[in-house]
Amino acid sequence: MRNATHGDTGSTLFRSAVPLLGVLCQRCSHRALLSADQLEAHANDRRELRRLPLLCRCGSKSVLRVLLETPDEAPAFLAGEEPAPEGQDSGLWSPSF
Repeated sequence: MRNATHGDTGSTLFRSAVPLLGVLCQRCSHRALLSADQLEAHANDRRELRRLPLLCRCGSKSVLRVLLETPDEAPAFLAGEEPAPEGQDSGLWSPSF
């Protein structure tokens, strides 16, 4: 699980093994999963995930976009697990076990 970065596009999400985008509101901490279908992502989609106009149910536009890399990360994200800090790979090692 990692934050969406500059090069991540709708195509990245569409081709992902887990075509779900985790969304975390910076104001109210609400979390949700949006599918590639809900975002109308496709194989040639060049829209940057960081710039997609997303609106939380509280009205905030300040949301963190998270790419999930394995199916196990979806429930972990919804349960409150934080993504790896930008520039760091989640890799095999974790500070919590």
